[in-house]
Amino acid sequence: MKMRDVIWSLDSTKDHVQDLIDRMKAYTLEALVPFDIVHRFETIDIDPLQKLTVDTRQNIYLIFKEAINNIIKHAQATTVDIKLEGKKNMMVMTITDNGKGFSPSVVVKGHGLGNMEKRASRIGGKLEILPGKKEGTTIILVSPFNKNG
Repeated sequence: MKMRDVIWSLDSTKDHVQDLIDRMKAYTLEALVPFDIVHRFETIDIDPLQKLTVDTRQNIYLIFKEAINNIIKHAQATTVDIKLEGKKNMMVMTITDNGKGFSPSVVVKGHGLGNMEKRASRIGGKLEILPGKKEGTTIILVSPFNKNG
């Protein structure tokens, strides 16, 4: 994790969902634009003032960042759709690319996918990786806004 990510995640004034969304949007621009990957970022039924614990915020952000990095490194995608949706006390993050896709059962798990799964578990969430029928991959994280409430 880069030092600026550590500092941001520990900053107690950045404890709202909107702070996480802003950070994710900034990273999306920084990471995808240089590779000419078109992206859409959508939020549905998200309370921007919902508070997040440091652990929840940090792990969601790092799962997101790993997913974006994997798309850049491996997918050969030209588009990425990112959706954050609030459902009761849960947040559903869906990241879909139109790249070459892969089969999670065939791929030898590197540290990236394993770390994403561990981070999801750490915050009481569930991570799914769904290969597309012909192309692309969808990553879905279902997570409580905060592990204990």
